Amino acid sequence: MLRFGDHGVNDVSQALDPLISRDNAIGPQVMGPMRMRNLPMLAALGMIPDPAQVSLTVRDVAGKLQTVILPADSNIPSRKLWDGPPKGWLRLADTLPGPLPLYLKNPYKDYWYEYLPESQTVYVQWNQVHSDPAEPVASFFDHVSEFIQNHPVEKFVLDMRWNNGGDTTLVPAVLSSLIRDTKIDQPGKFFVITGHRTFSAAQNAVTMITRFTPAIVVGDTTGSSPNFIGEDAAVELPYSKLMVSISDLYWESSWPTDYRTWIPPLLYTPPRFSEYRENRDGALEAILKFR
Repeated sequence: MLRFGDHGVNDVSQALDPLISRDNAIGPQVMGPMRMRNLPMLAALGMIPDPAQVSLTVRDVAGKLQTVILPADSNIPSRKLWDGPPKGWLRLADTLPGPLPLYLKNPYKDYWYEYLPESQTVYVQWNQVHSDPAEPVASFFDHVSEFIQNHPVEKFVLDMRWNNGGDTTLVPAVLSSLIRDTKIDQPGKFFVITGHRTFSAAQNAVTMITRFTPAIVVGDTTGSSPNFIGEDAAVELPYSKLMVSISDLYWESSWPTDYRTWIPPLLYTPPRFSEYRENRDGALEAILKFR
């Protein structure tokens, strides 16, 4: 994406910046692309002339510039994109040859795992801090621990790059299960993949895991700070009747004097489009190479 009408992407990002709440400087990078599809908002900011459609200048895979005109679609709320692509939408990764990398295989399931026998690695993707009634989250992690005890495992990967939160009260049970598993609770064996979307209850989980285990953080910086104000108190404004969300609970999951604005990775492997186009995962590759 290069331009929205007559404005470059950076111009649009700067116009949206005052409207985006954030825990750290990463916030606009996460929410900006979501807000960019709100055409009435872009029109109100003077970025596009018509709230019903937008002219986009894009560069295709072959490097050719194209201009396309897209209508506004009010039937797909922005929040829905957290839960999965709308029906009929296609990801670039789905059109590429070869198998999907694990991080793109099932990003909308709360949690799942896979064993990589060649590297003797257990890969767990934890995408929401929720508990599935079919297999509660504590039982799931105990199940993973049992698998680890009964198989040759050299590395354990907990991928939380898509995890934007949920219920922090579920985290202690998960942490307890991880700490009890002495086979992987060791330096050089336990890895946590984070990213800009690692937020809210997921931020609390990463903070606690890195505080109480030797886990090595891989990927990109988290979307929040180790200590932050969170939760969600909904309030209806009296005249407009709009619903707003107010955070009103201070989470001190780290040491009280931990003033970091995010948790930085020890192995910095930010997402790269060149890897995405090749159906590769730089973060997992770095872990498998780590000695």
